[in-house]
Amino acid sequence: MIVFFAPRPYEYHYELPIIKKTGGILLTSSPWVKERAEHDGIEWEDGGLKELQKYNGRENKIVLARHIRGVPKKAKCIQIFHGLIEKNYTYEKIHFKSQYSIFFWISYFLEKSPFKKFSPLNKDSPFNLIGVRMKDRYDLICVPGPYAERKLKENELLKEGKWIRAGVPKLDGLKKKPAKNEILYAPTWGRLSSIPYSIKIFEIAREYGIDIVFKPHPLIIQYKQFDKIMKKFERYDAIFADAYEDATKYMPFSLALITDYSSVGVEYLAIDRPIILLHFKKAKGEAEKLLRKGAEVVEKENEIEKAMKKIIDGKDEKRKEREELRKLFFYSLDGKASDRVAKAILKL
Repeated sequence: MIVFFAPRPYEYHYELPIIKKTGGILLTSSPWVKERAEHDGIEWEDGGLKELQKYNGRENKIVLARHIRGVPKKAKCIQIFHGLIEKNYTYEKIHFKSQYSIFFWISYFLEKSPFKKFSPLNKDSPFNLIGVRMKDRYDLICVPGPYAERKLKENELLKEGKWIRAGVPKLDGLKKKPAKNEILYAPTWGRLSSIPYSIKIFEIAREYGIDIVFKPHPLIIQYKQFDKIMKKFERYDAIFADAYEDATKYMPFSLALITDYSSVGVEYLAIDRPIILLHFKKAKGEAEKLLRKGAEVVEKENEIEKAMKKIIDGKDEKRKEREELRKLFFYSLDGKASDRVAKAILKL
């Protein structure tokens, strides 16, 4: 049996093509993946320990499992990190039901203290609640670039002979095309989202005769006020992209990207066109801080127009910095990452 892990809805869709080559099941504990699969018409089912045992590893399907630690011992476990934001590196290392669980936080602080040996996540701890951690179960970890390699090593996830320098399968088909008269706006969700400032972006774009392709994070559409926001957008003739589609679909033809704290910003480095970051709150993640070096950074609402006008006028002052960031985040953009991953899996 081959088991892939997709903790978040924007990851599973680039693992499915690989599964079709290698066989296997894609295991997730996230109901968001279920919603995305239903939207895309992909087969899925709920699965517990008994359900997992029945698979032989050749089925191309998604299994929504409540406890991912119930993966059968005979299974070959694969993790394909796209490695663009810090939270990807802790998944499976700390994997209680919810990050809001008291057990999560007790374990989190014990892991970082002199009393680590008592952590429920420590397999040798007398208080061990979950047995062997998932990081000890990986048979293959696929790493996207030097930055991710360093972060994964810091989290003790990379073991000799059990990881490869793969690149990013998700970006294999991404090719720059002649730019249209449009800017891609792809905000994240939650308290860091730039959605409250989005009307300003649309007003400026209309003033300068630029189209905005609005690609929201899938979770934004769950906001209670989302319908009100969309009604305001109608007057600006914006191009509204399906929230469940991947943003890379809209990158090749865009003049530039406007985003905030989304991993879309790092993915857009592959296109090598200007990026505007709306950082109205302090960036905390290391990747987010690094990305600022290759982007026009806006920290106040009255700075949005200046940044957008610079891009519209064809000024690109961060090209050299973006080139350095591409080398940091990606081993290669040769379009063969999926082949490298599939080849490594078939050797297991």
